[in-house]
Amino acid sequence: MPYFNYHGRNKKLIKEGQLSDYFYEDKEGKRFLVLVFKDGRRFPVKEDRWIEYYKVIKDSAKEY
Repeated sequence: MPYFNYHGRNKKLIKEGQLSDYFYEDKEGKRFLVLVFKDGRRFPVKEDRWIEYYKVIKDSAKEY
């Protein structure tokens, strides 16, 4: 089975300015950062990956 780089794809979309919103959601006792892209897709991110996403979002915001 091939490996799909979920996080790499999300970060690429953020850098391309495709992120329209993000919010936090509690589900099944866990907390997620939910990324919402311009095409309506939503991708939950586990808490242990938030810091790297914050950096990409911050750096992307400087470009736009």
